[in-house]
Amino acid sequence: MGTDIYATYHQGDEEKELKVKRVYENIAEEIRRWILDGKLKAGDRLPSEEELIRQFGISRASLREAFRLLESMGLVKTILGKGRFVRNILREEVQRLPEALKNALIARELVEPSIAMYAAQVASEQDIQKIQETLQKLKLSYNMGHSEFLIHDKAFHIAVAEATHNFMLINFVLDYKSVIEELGAKTLNIRGRKKRSYEEHKQILEAIKAHNPEAAYKANLLHIQNVKRIIEFLYGKGVIDKCSTRE
Repeated sequence: MGTDIYATYHQGDEEKELKVKRVYENIAEEIRRWILDGKLKAGDRLPSEEELIRQFGISRASLREAFRLLESMGLVKTILGKGRFVRNILREEVQRLPEALKNALIARELVEPSIAMYAAQVASEQDIQKIQETLQKLKLSYNMGHSEFLIHDKAFHIAVAEATHNFMLINFVLDYKSVIEELGAKTLNIRGRKKRSYEEHKQILEAIKAHNPEAAYKANLLHIQNVKRIIEFLYGKGVIDKCSTRE
């Protein structure tokens, strides 16, 4: 079985552990690969549930979770009474991540952990209170739509940047968040992502509250790396690292 799309960091401990990827995510990735490799083409009917259950040795519940994920990615559609079919979408469209998004994601990984680290050094009690308030709103938006959750996610990162009292860093967060916004809803289609995202944000806050710059840096970097793993799951491994400004 493959590795998890999430990693966890234990604060006060250098150990990182990789959890086992859920079965349905492995199956979705395998079927996605069939589509990208051309083994399944637009309009093709997917093998029946019984065939796939035998082939993968999984439960019907796990297979249906995999189908739901593939549908949320826009790769598969269900026609009642007929089965599941590959959507009419170009392979290049499935694989392609716009260059502007790649650049924003790379810039984020390079800069945002340092913003959290600096915030842990200089944040006032008032700054920390504001970050706590945005985190609470993030938690309360679990059962709301993706757009509501993303509003509070953005507010959290802006509040961390504002805690640095450095307008260049605040503007950086505002800029990259506006660019990557369209990716946010797609990452939240992964089951359990909202809860995990909240926990990752909570780790960042706890480190800032403790005025622990190293822990704040590591917690924020882990959060970004987990988002990166989801994007690579959706678009293909290494897609972000293949950024180039050349035509």
